[in-house]
Amino acid sequence: MGRTLFISVLLLSVVSCSAYHHGATLHRYQGQLLRADQGPGAERLAMERDFDASLDTYVREHGVPDYLYVADHKEIFLFYLERDRWVRAARSSWDINSTIEIADGINDEVIPYLHEEDQQRLRAARRERAERAVSAPQVTIADAIRSCRAIARAFDPPVACDVHYPEGTATLVFRFDSDDALAEQWPEVEAGVAEPFCDAANAGNRLAQVLAVVDDEARAYVCEAGVWSEWFEFEEFEDAASPRI
Repeated sequence: MGRTLFISVLLLSVVSCSAYHHGATLHRYQGQLLRADQGPGAERLAMERDFDASLDTYVREHGVPDYLYVADHKEIFLFYLERDRWVRAARSSWDINSTIEIADGINDEVIPYLHEEDQQRLRAARRERAERAVSAPQVTIADAIRSCRAIARAFDPPVACDVHYPEGTATLVFRFDSDDALAEQWPEVEAGVAEPFCDAANAGNRLAQVLAVVDDEARAYVCEAGVWSEWFEFEEFEDAASPRI
């Protein structure tokens, strides 16, 4: 009993210290677009990750952003230049873990505030993406599902992949061996399968989602909204799945 109480008090002290540091230093970073991999931006990103488990999970799974912008103590934006993507992490007054919103296409008003070399990187990434869109054949949902085969077998441990259609929603389910495997393998799964799957679904006005499953817990990415859910208890689908890959 005494040891449990001591650990509880210790954890409460750590959380309280993190919350105090997070709020007390806000004025040093608020309203600035900062490089996230160095200097003050890296310092603030580390604070935000210590304070906000949802944000920390996103960065672990998707990598350190190029820039971050701290709007206030409840809202922070991350910018990934090579993907031309921004991420909004917003917290409520009663929950320190943020809701993550993801969108492609960094606002043009942000570009002048980037370092000159980073402006060029973003423009180059946009040109490359546009060229790929023009030259590449249209990817279908079926194409994305078939591409699971090559991706899944390339990993050690392997990633299981199957598809379901609960209530008419095309649902691509990836099952990872562990949290570490998810963090390591997801970027390649996302780029090679999940993104093309969602792009094809959105282009065809189809309801679709991607599930990342570890043990008996899952997170869902709704393609149309571009938003990840929180972790929830995963229950197997009642409909017959396509053959497991």
